[in-house]
Amino acid sequence: VLSTQIQAMAPVMKSREIPWMTGGTAVKNTQLGVPGMFRLRASDAITAAGMTNFAVKDKKGKKVAILHASDAFGTGGADQTVMNLEKMGMKPVANEQYPKDAKDFTAEILKIKQSGADIVLMYIQNPSDTALILKQIHSLGLNIPSVGSPSLGNQTAMETAGKDANGAYAAVDFVVGFNSNVATHFLTSFYRKFHHNPDVGTGSGWVYDSAYMLADIYKKQRSTDPKQTIASLKGVKKWDGVLGTFNADAEGNMVHSVSIGQVQDAKLHLVKKVSG
Repeated sequence: VLSTQIQAMAPVMKSREIPWMTGGTAVKNTQLGVPGMFRLRASDAITAAGMTNFAVKDKKGKKVAILHASDAFGTGGADQTVMNLEKMGMKPVANEQYPKDAKDFTAEILKIKQSGADIVLMYIQNPSDTALILKQIHSLGLNIPSVGSPSLGNQTAMETAGKDANGAYAAVDFVVGFNSNVATHFLTSFYRKFHHNPDVGTGSGWVYDSAYMLADIYKKQRSTDPKQTIASLKGVKKWDGVLGTFNADAEGNMVHSVSIGQVQDAKLHLVKKVSG
């Protein structure tokens, strides 16, 4: 699930030709030379591009700030965001990193406030961090739009942040809106069984899709042979899942779009879908 874990495991997995279905989004994950690695979510390249384009083109941000965690996810996403801003002829007015296990983000938020930023892009792995940051942003009077990575759209994070999350935007795997038939079936079946909606946008969607994709491949090839399965996964084209249409590229990336949603009363509402 986490890029930090995936990068730690990669040296061992390089010598093992078995299918490895992953959800870590750091761009470098699929560039580590692991033969059986596949990513079932949008990479940070797509997510960061979607967030940056939305901040600058849709929200008309002219002074963009970045706030990110110090882990592989946060630093990788921040680097991608800087790169996308440079493509637009811009530089972040602030690029603040906070340390692992931080609970007080006052110093970073005040630096962003002092920079004169008119919008902040947040690349954060842990939903608990996101909830605290949203609360502290409001308590410190940083009254500018926030656009966050998937953790901002996590159900628990939105509920914990409460009214402090209202109006914030999140780039996530999936937002209920224009659903495919596969997504509609999953949502309704899940609700019937568990009596609440799945947190598709920040977790369960890609896991469900990876299991069913493997099942489809095993049925078609009438085998679970690892090498044969890797070859079949590399050939995936136009496979319909909960998150959309999957197409494998040369690196093993399967998903090439991300949804932008806005938070209101602990619910995420679809604003637009961005392809990369």
